Amino acid sequence: LHSFPTRRSSDLEIGVEVSEVRIYDLSGRLVKMIKNDGLIDLGNLSEGYYIISITDTGGKTRMVPVEKAY
Repeated sequence: LHSFPTRRSSDLEIGVEVSEVRIYDLSGRLVKMIKNDGLIDLGNLSEGYYIISITDTGGKTRMVPVEKAY
């Protein structure tokens, strides 16, 4: 897996209709949940690696590794 590096809160836009986004740290702890939004705001997260679980309105879920850097 390759992570997607990001620095700004508006870096991750999703090209599908989103039902839910869950952001997990590498220990598996849920750190943020977003409903019905096509923009993932990482502005308040600490620097580090995260797994983003994106569920679209059709019920399909995909996992995206992300590196939050400053």
